[in-house]
Amino acid sequence: NSFDYYAPLQQGIPTILGPDVSSGRVPLDPTAAEYTPEIDNIDRGAVHTMAISYYAVRLGPVDCFMLDSNPQAEVDEKAAAIIAEQRQWLARQLAASTARWKIACFHHAPYGSGSYGGHPRMRWPELTGIDAIFCGHDHLYERLVFNEDGSDTGPLLFVTGHGGAKLYQFRETVPQSRVRKAGVFGALWLRAEEAGLSVDRAAFDVLMQEQRAR
Repeated sequence: NSFDYYAPLQQGIPTILGPDVSSGRVPLDPTAAEYTPEIDNIDRGAVHTMAISYYAVRLGPVDCFMLDSNPQAEVDEKAAAIIAEQRQWLARQLAASTARWKIACFHHAPYGSGSYGGHPRMRWPELTGIDAIFCGHDHLYERLVFNEDGSDTGPLLFVTGHGGAKLYQFRETVPQSRVRKAGVFGALWLRAEEAGLSVDRAAFDVLMQEQRAR
């Protein structure tokens, strides 16, 4: 069970993935009544359907925007419509936010040097109002800058899919890339205070090897 496997790493780390905050468990049946996350202040116009799911939650000085990157707007008109609605929702949320910091989390990275590369459908102008973006999909670690030209301006973009599944390798390095690490399992720790926002990356190969040996 993956939740038991990662239990030592989850101690003391709050989750924003589902209603069972103590264990980080998320119901596997999206039709279940308890599927909608039930964390305080999480509603804010949240949408949860079989086609798309997104919401926002305030954690201390941080507004977390949990977005859905799965609908392929470039190939499906219905997907394009619900993505447009999600972008409008995000723009309204950002305009109303009083949080010191704003982060966005979704699966498919807008830019990346890994096996899957970047996903143009997620290069939303609205995301320039975010301080940091966290994605997965490629099973490796990469820190990039979210912009079109590869300059140093724009939100930081983290691809952090190296949490335990089979690891991937990098392909062609994109201009937005700043730091890359493949072949090592790891996790990110986000520390947020009014005075600053920091992201630490920790490799846990040793911990995983010890657990496998037990």
